[in-house]
Amino acid sequence: MRRNKLMTLAALAGLLVPLAAAAQSDGHQLTDQMIRRAERTVRQISLTRWHVQEAVAAHNALVEGGGDSRVAHRDLTRQVGRTESQLENTRRAVSRMEESAKTFFDDWAASLESIADENLRTTAMGRMSGTRDRYDEILALGRKARDEFDAFISLLRDKLVFTGHDLNPEALAALREESPRFNEQAEALRREIDRTIGTAHRYIDSLRPE
Repeated sequence: MRRNKLMTLAALAGLLVPLAAAAQSDGHQLTDQMIRRAERTVRQISLTRWHVQEAVAAHNALVEGGGDSRVAHRDLTRQVGRTESQLENTRRAVSRMEESAKTFFDDWAASLESIADENLRTTAMGRMSGTRDRYDEILALGRKARDEFDAFISLLRDKLVFTGHDLNPEALAALREESPRFNEQAEALRREIDRTIGTAHRYIDSLRPE
């Protein structure tokens, strides 16, 4: 009888160990998912930056003249459309980061409630809070980049409307007069996005396991 009980306990222990490992693995999988989504957001920001630069080049080609203005206007219209589509990818990436963060930190907080030792639980809570702060910073950077792109694309869209029915020399001359200021805005956006990408990469690296 005693031997049967020992065998039963051994069998239960054999079941519980894989379950504990699976729970730990689930937590690590959530960590990996969170990091992947942050990385995807940064990639989408980089792609949006590239499309914005292409749209700026198309704008300058239209304004500077030297060719068929209608063809140049179509090129700018097409490039602005591509940039808007890419910005939508960035928006989705930021939204998925937000979803991933909620799942991850809710799961982490729930798991810490099972720590019996008060000091260890307090330390773990502090670690979780620090990680949440870093991830929130990445999210904030993603939202900021999204909003800055949105404002700049809106400006490009205004220029398309301005020339939508009016491509005569006077209209293009008016845009040409504003061109230096426009290109300064584009350059300021590029520098800001480069800083955003660099900062986001540093935060992401701080989340990776050793």
